[in-house]
Amino acid sequence: MDEKEKKVREIIGVLQEPKLKWKIEDLQLLRYVKVEENVLWLTIELIANDLKLHEQFKVEVEDALEPFNFTKINLTLRKANTAGEGIEGVRKVFMVGSGKGGVGKSSIAVNIAITLSKRGYRVGLLDADIYGPSIPLLLNLAGQKPRVLDNDVLEPIFIHNIKTLSIGNLVPSEAAVSWRGQLVSGTILQFIRKTDWGFLDFLIIDMPPGTGDVQLTLASELKVDGAMMVSMEQELVIEDVVRSIAQLDEKNIPLLGIINNMTSFCCEKCGHEQTLFTSLENRLENVNVIANLPMDKDFCLAGNSGKPYMLNQHSGRLFREFSKIADTLEELLVCSS
Repeated sequence: MDEKEKKVREIIGVLQEPKLKWKIEDLQLLRYVKVEENVLWLTIELIANDLKLHEQFKVEVEDALEPFNFTKINLTLRKANTAGEGIEGVRKVFMVGSGKGGVGKSSIAVNIAITLSKRGYRVGLLDADIYGPSIPLLLNLAGQKPRVLDNDVLEPIFIHNIKTLSIGNLVPSEAAVSWRGQLVSGTILQFIRKTDWGFLDFLIIDMPPGTGDVQLTLASELKVDGAMMVSMEQELVIEDVVRSIAQLDEKNIPLLGIINNMTSFCCEKCGHEQTLFTSLENRLENVNVIANLPMDKDFCLAGNSGKPYMLNQHSGRLFREFSKIADTLEELLVCSS
């Protein structure tokens, strides 16, 4: 590499991408540098889509390059293909969300992934909850780290025939992740662009609670084929589910339906099935209900032990309900083939 080209890379690399405020070199957005007869050709990709931010960044680049006294600078700024690279081999991307924490969303996402894998599909599971990652515990992966490949690309951890990645595999389990929104968004984009997911039929994204930075980043930077919302028949939960559905509508992400969790409890002694919460179905009357999952002691114990419930199940109420969820996703995959 020409010495002047090397210095240009160093200087431009430390500039911050205008939207995420991460260094250009860390996001690997510097795509082309060529110096010939004191003329510079430079191509930089940006996450930002705002033309005003592009113009501001252009001025920063020109100021940074002023000491070189180039005869001419041919600068190209273009929108980065954040939906590509790491997931180019993924056929379908689905979100599992809720809006409310503590409703069993991560446990459900894990068992959906296992159910699809047992049907012979290639499945990836991305834990998008930066502040409270659950996937490492649910899959007994605490302390295991993904392998780093060339160019700092991460290789997902492979377990139970699925590929998975979580911030919980990169930071100590006892560490508090006190990051600002832009850093969280940048990390999620790294998990998408800089992870070798390979060829997958499904990439399932376990979403964090709320309608914040992660949701906005994924909705704007990734082609999402559909979302499922985990709900419970409690007013506090449904309020947040309704807000999350509204966000999906705003971002044109198809809602596949609702998964009602902890709908009932079956007595081990007499077999009586008791509904746990008052029905609030009228709040979501126009939304498709994909499955109704009862509370189950074995399901809870499986999660605590890091061995997903659906790994060794071939019958029973929960098996049938998770099969319904898998049927829904399978149908969408087949219809698009």
